[in-house]
Amino acid sequence: MQLAAGNWAGLVRTSNQTIYFVLQFTPDAGGLLRGTIRFPLESEQAQALSRVDLRGSAIHIEATADGMPLVLTGNVMELAIRAKYQLGRADGLTTLLPLRTMSRSQLLPYTGDYADNNGDSVVVAESLGALYYFDRRSGRTGRLYPLQAGHFFGGPTWLIFQPPVVRADFAAFTAGKARNLNFRLNGRALQLRRQSIATDADVRFPAPGATIAGTLRVPLGQGPFPAMLLIAGSNGQ
Repeated sequence: MQLAAGNWAGLVRTSNQTIYFVLQFTPDAGGLLRGTIRFPLESEQAQALSRVDLRGSAIHIEATADGMPLVLTGNVMELAIRAKYQLGRADGLTTLLPLRTMSRSQLLPYTGDYADNNGDSVVVAESLGALYYFDRRSGRTGRLYPLQAGHFFGGPTWLIFQPPVVRADFAAFTAGKARNLNFRLNGRALQLRRQSIATDADVRFPAPGATIAGTLRVPLGQGPFPAMLLIAGSNGQ
């Protein structure tokens, strides 16, 4: 039951639409598994599952999606729930991925700058207890969700977690820090090493009624460089 507890992101398809959903499972005081389903593209409001049964690793789920009965039957594994689904008259196979969290201290060993000799580089940063990436070549940024220690995935957008379009696998830990990053984005595969691609300096200056503090990050190499000011509260990055 502990393996199933938490949030799981999945999708199901009919002939004319794809429905994205997030399941949340929680054991109750009596030891039974309870669950909810929400559809992030429609609303953050969750609704109770009609039925959820867990016997060993076998799981059976019933809910309502887009006004139609949704039934999922499959198996819970460490890294995924693989299930058959039936949504109205549509059926098929689907894989649900866990939306797990890690503590800030667990995430910090992965943060840093990673680059290769071909001009590709990826910045990995922690913010508000979550891990984010920035791919400098494409300009794409997003959140990384842990599958297990050292292995992360990311979805197509902030609200759509499936199918995974980003894979980040960290390796070769030295002094508590990952040295290598295998990064895949939309089929583009990079083998990166931890490198210094910029200098960071803490800055602080007074303002009416407050003190403004932040980090000035300047790329290595010959300037001038464009500047970007991140306003607190805009988002996690």
